[in-house]
Amino acid sequence: MRSTSSLTMPSRTVVGLCAVVVVAFGLLAVEHGFALAAGRRDLFSQLLAWLVSDAFVFGPDSLLRSVQPYYDAAYVRIGLHMALGGTAVSLGALQFVPALRRRWRRLHRVTGFIVWVATGASMLMGMAYLVFVPMQHAASGPAFYLGLWALDLLTVFLLWQAVAAAIARDFRSHMVWMAMVYAALLTAPMLRVDWWIAGLLSDFNLRVLNLTTGAFVFLQTTLLMGLWLTRVGDRDLPARKAGDSVWPRWLVLGISAVTALSAFQEGLLTPQGIADVFSAWRSSGDKLPVGYGACWALSTIAAMATVPRNWKCLLDGQRPGPVLTCATLGVALAAAGIGMHADPTVPAHLASGWFLVSYAAFLVIGLALAHRAAPATTGRNAWGLTTLAALWLPSQLPVLLVLGLSVGTTFAEAMTQALVNGVGGVIVAGLATGFGAKLRFLVTLNRRRPALDAKAAASA
Repeated sequence: MRSTSSLTMPSRTVVGLCAVVVVAFGLLAVEHGFALAAGRRDLFSQLLAWLVSDAFVFGPDSLLRSVQPYYDAAYVRIGLHMALGGTAVSLGALQFVPALRRRWRRLHRVTGFIVWVATGASMLMGMAYLVFVPMQHAASGPAFYLGLWALDLLTVFLLWQAVAAAIARDFRSHMVWMAMVYAALLTAPMLRVDWWIAGLLSDFNLRVLNLTTGAFVFLQTTLLMGLWLTRVGDRDLPARKAGDSVWPRWLVLGISAVTALSAFQEGLLTPQGIADVFSAWRSSGDKLPVGYGACWALSTIAAMATVPRNWKCLLDGQRPGPVLTCATLGVALAAAGIGMHADPTVPAHLASGWFLVSYAAFLVIGLALAHRAAPATTGRNAWGLTTLAALWLPSQLPVLLVLGLSVGTTFAEAMTQALVNGVGGVIVAGLATGFGAKLRFLVTLNRRRPALDAKAAASA
């Protein structure tokens, strides 16, 4: 069993700094809810104006100025969303300190229950606000609006899995699912940190930066919580030997085939003007560069050809094979190249570009961890599975593109939300598989208390 005391001094410093930021954000979010009810400026906006500039926060092109009429009209919904979300973020930080859970079990359970209720209610209020706001008038436009919907729904699903696992006394699954819930919650404070850094380093206004940083913020937070699982969470509860994959072989092969076909279409055929199924909506600026598109498509196809063998190897705790390693680096190189050549004058293209650069970084970091990190206590190469799952992103694009276009977005906006929303599900699936979380569709009470769960309960 491993506690946070085993972390090195630099790691403890980083953890402590993150904790301070998270708690501070939680308090400011709660204050923001009260500020809306009182009709005054919230403290966080004033702090951000002091850190960057007053024009950045309150100027004529400000994000806050554009959403303020809707905040005023629906202040109960958005205020409760912020206040409850801030409560969940602040109290949730305590849940990931193993020593606190072991020494004060009742505190862990009470605060955990509050976090569950606050998270669920915050997501419901967030969705109630999104129903009220027209998509075209939402903060930073339709792509960000659809991204918020996807994040809210994903958070509710993950919370459901975490609660179901706790009721079933499956504490390992509960830990992994709650880590993913917290990754979703952390997008709020991380987005504000990104605003501050990008506001100092660029000339873009806050409306554009909200869209561009929002495109990759979930990659940041899932990486952070994945590292927590690797360094602390995975070894804090008794090991579970997961055995064979819970994924049916037909599903793994099917997703891989759709991924290869989608990459072939978007990366090789469409740039050449061949068989473009979205030609009625796509302009020439929406096509991938020929060279980078071909690199992305061929690397993805090569990676998918290795899936039958590498999936089993990664489940057995082995490192990614050389072909998968080289193909993943090829995808990362192509994604970074496409991202850096995005048109900065089109906000949706810029957001997709920032996402692709961040996606490339995520693949490289995940691949490095897959080669260097020890297998999880499930016996699986958790980061290898996560990186492989991230390569399945193209399989999500066709349906999400159709969804975006069907509600009236431009093709650039539809592609942005498809990239952002598509990657979230696959990397969560990879992390959950690697660290041994079980998927449940019904909430069932385990009355038999198996020996493993009894041991886990004693340690908790």
